[in-house]
Amino acid sequence: MDEDDTDDSRIFSTRSLDDSDHSKLPSIPCWTLAGYQRVVKGHYRGSAGGSEGGLAQYVIIFLAVFRLKEKETDLVISINYPVKKQEEVDAIHKEDVKDILAWIDGAPGVSEAENTLKHIIANFEIVDWSLFDEEEEEEEEEEEQ
Repeated sequence: MDEDDTDDSRIFSTRSLDDSDHSKLPSIPCWTLAGYQRVVKGHYRGSAGGSEGGLAQYVIIFLAVFRLKEKETDLVISINYPVKKQEEVDAIHKEDVKDILAWIDGAPGVSEAENTLKHIIANFEIVDWSLFDEEEEEEEEEEEQ
């Protein structure tokens, strides 16, 4: 087994947000996650350890999950930041998660991706809740037939 095979993903942080962080959807639970995942393209997993220039391919993932309990579903929003430089690869592989999160806060591009997700979360609202009504959709399909 290649040493890189154990390095496919890592979670840096997870947290439950307060309603004040997503005030347009009050009382809807929301969690965020930050981490990375190694990109494996196609079915050539064995040769996916590197990319151009010998760098392994990674994306930093910023994810938000809204739990829509009454609709029995989750709404997921994600932003991926492609890791392109060796310094970025080294930064996401630091041992101490606090060091990684501090790096994210100060790294141009990475911090912008995280802040974009925070902005989306703060301003996200569901205008048409019927989009989540499976029964209505089934009834409409039956009427069309």
